Amino acid sequence: MPGDFGLEILWEDCAVLLNKSILVLGDLHIGLEGDLARSGYRLIRLHRKMLAKTLDLLDRTKADKLVLLGDVKHSIGNPTDNELYQLEEFFLNIPVKTKVVLGNHDGGLKDYLASWGIDFSPSAGYMEDEFYLFHGNAKPREEAKDAKLLIACHWHPTVRIKDKRGVIYQERVWIRVPTTLGPDLLMLPTFNDLLGGADIEDIHETWFRIEEAEIFLTDGVFLGKYEDVVTHR
Repeated sequence: MPGDFGLEILWEDCAVLLNKSILVLGDLHIGLEGDLARSGYRLIRLHRKMLAKTLDLLDRTKADKLVLLGDVKHSIGNPTDNELYQLEEFFLNIPVKTKVVLGNHDGGLKDYLASWGIDFSPSAGYMEDEFYLFHGNAKPREEAKDAKLLIACHWHPTVRIKDKRGVIYQERVWIRVPTTLGPDLLMLPTFNDLLGGADIEDIHETWFRIEEAEIFLTDGVFLGKYEDVVTHR
């Protein structure tokens, strides 16, 4: 995605770096393994894997600020005891200033974030330098029109791909899409590797034109425009 001064896309890491100093990622869904355990799956604590990945990214990029674009935890209501344990361990081990844009899964989290010294914003987001950061369950505020790019999580974008044997599987993708607000929107893939996703044909909002989207795989390969991707699969 050329032409975005101050934006570095960390393709396979499912994160972006703003102005060489602000690391942005989202859709961690800490506590997901609790849901999976009820379906018979036994997993290690995923938050430690994501913490290690985040710390590695902070070290590699030398970023001095971390912004999480919502759905930090998995349950929609108040955090469970298991989630609180994992969230506290995650946040208290982040060595840089951190801000959370609250997502639709982050109910009951405000007081805990405040007690851990973590700043937060409502889902509708805020301006960070010249970029507008938000969670996609809410429409951006009016000030977003002055940004050079909108950046958000929430949709868990994926595409269905058929291999040479005819097997269909889902791949996480990056999406850049025009909006009625003016600036384009960059949708980030989920940071949590085990999350499911929404196929691009199931992503609809009144304020952006998904049919004009550009689709990129997580290795940075340009998969094509929306119409090409949905027509030729």
